[in-house]
Order: sequence, then structure tokens, then C-alpha cells
Amino acid sequence: MRTVLNRISIGVSLITVLTILNQCGSDSGESVSTTAPVVASPTTTPPPTTTTPAVGANVIVSDPLTDGTTLATNIEGGTFVTGQGWRVDSSSNSLRYVVPSISDGSVEWQNTGLTKTGATDDSHMLMGMFDPSAGIFRANAFRVNVQKLWSNPHNPPFVRLRFISQGRQQDAGMNFNDWDPGTVYTWRLEWGPGGGANTAKVFLDESEILQIRYNRAYTPNTHWIEFGPSSRNESVVDAIYSNIKITKNN
Repeated sequence: MRTVLNRISIGVSLITVLTILNQCGSDSGESVSTTAPVVASPTTTPPPTTTTPAVGANVIVSDPLTDGTTLATNIEGGTFVTGQGWRVDSSSNSLRYVVPSISDGSVEWQNTGLTKTGATDDSHMLMGMFDPSAGIFRANAFRVNVQKLWSNPHNPPFVRLRFISQGRQQDAGMNFNDWDPGTVYTWRLEWGPGGGANTAKVFLDESEILQIRYNRAYTPNTHWIEFGPSSRNESVVDAIYSNIKITKNN
């Protein structure tokens, strides 16, 4: 298989699962809607995602981002790069999608511009979701995020999933950092019941890389999904997002 998965072996030995039964610190701040400028680019358009939603899945959002527009409910900063997608120019940039509460569904997106380190030490949060009615992001009982980190100053694992459902936290991670900014990476986060338990999985280029199980159903009253969580100021600078798809399973 092309890209990252040619260079690492995906298996149980690479998946580190940590279970922590408490919530973390606190955070605050909300974004203000602004307009992202559009710039021309000679590079090619990222290919559309090819995965097929689960049987009975409803596509809630399908947002290419490659034509200078977005279906996001709120956008803060960043730049639309013609033919590529929406680029993060600052760690405070974000896209927010307000969707119906999804207890069983998925979020898929593509990235280019990923590098082995970050523009700043805090430039590592790829996406997050939470329930704003349940408190601020950092202390939220429905906080989920996918992160991309690197050594010095960060400790392994360098690709991380944090999944908090009704206040119970589960973490998974794997050690990989050989990113190529010219490569298109396809990510997918799935969560919901299956196999006798609730399960959350992260796929990279169609291969499962992370998995956790959680007991308490993910049932946010209000559901926000953000690329670059707006209250954290930890968005991945120079990452370009495209082909965002959010699905809800029946």
C-alpha cells in the first residue's frame, strides 16, 4: 500500500492503549466567524475519498473545500488554496461543523502539508469533537481528539486518539512521525456500538491504526466537530484539509 503504511507495520504491537478514568484540566474560549481568503495554486487536486459509508449510514456533511467554499458552520482564519483545500495558517485557525448528536458514525478527511515537526510546540491537534453544553473543551465530558506529535518536546506515542464519553477517558497511540508534506493522507475516525461493545477506531489510508473500547455511549446533547479545536490554539499549521465527510449510522 502506498504512503505511510508502506513504511510501518500496522499491528497489535504498535497500538498502545491507556485507560484513564478521569477528566483533564480546563480550557476556555470560543471562535469568531471570519472569512478565509482564496489563493491560487498550481498543484493538483487531492483525490476524493474512496471509502464507502456503512450500510444505513446518512452523510450529514460532504465538504470538498477545494473550490474556495465550505459548509462549515463557523470558520476562523486559514486560507482556501485553489484545488487543494483549506490551509491552517495559524494555530488559532479552525473549521467547525455543528451536527445532530451522533452516537454511531464517522468523520473522514484528507490532509496534505503534514511535516515531521510543528510550526510551534503546540501545533499538533488535527481534529476534535465535543458537547459545548457540557462545559469547556479541556474539561468536557464528551471530548474527543486526534493528534499528531513529535519528539522534543513531546513524548511518544506520536499519533494519539483521546476518546472521552460521559466523563470516562480512553487513550490509544502509536509511534509514527515520517510524514511527507506532499503526500495526501486519508484519515477516518469511527465510533459506536459493535462487536459487543462501543468501539472507536482511527484509520489512516484505509488501514486501522488505533482502537479503543468504551462502556458509556457517546451521546452529546449538542455536537460540534472541529478541525483545529477552536479553544485550544493547537491547530496544525500548514496542514491543508479537504474532502471532509461526516456520517451518522442508523
